[in-house]
Amino acid sequence: MNARECFNKHCGSDAPAPLPDDCFTGSLVCQHGETECQANRWLACAKEVAGAGAVQTYMPFTHCLEAGYDSFSKDLVLSCASSSGVDTAALTSCYDGSAGDEAVVANAKVTPQHPGVPYILVDGKSLDQPNGLLKAVCDAYKGSRPAACQKAESSEAWLNIFTYV
Repeated sequence: MNARECFNKHCGSDAPAPLPDDCFTGSLVCQHGETECQANRWLACAKEVAGAGAVQTYMPFTHCLEAGYDSFSKDLVLSCASSSGVDTAALTSCYDGSAGDEAVVANAKVTPQHPGVPYILVDGKSLDQPNGLLKAVCDAYKGSRPAACQKAESSEAWLNIFTYV
């Protein structure tokens, strides 16, 4: 059993409740190093600051931060926050305080086991190809078709959802 499988079994979203007291103690370990740990904390805080259901605020921040990841800095974080409408003072306060710890732990607790990234669930089912996201969401949507689905169905948008650089 590798470290990730052990974590998921004892402390992750698959672990039986109540979780052991020592699940979220000690130093945080990130697969790709300290920059990833910092970015994850900023992202967790942005999600917390934006509030439940504020995907329109949180996701532009996430996209901005991910797009500039190769030159990651606090200036980048604050610029992304400003351009996406995330309160920079609240974001910084979260990052610098115990709320940042709590936000990271909350995300860890709900992260499902996954083979790698990107890992996308639509209606509880994993999506093998990220460029099929819009189609999968539209296919799973219950109710009258949103305009984005109708427009995409009449074009080749299904094939051009994501551009990787």
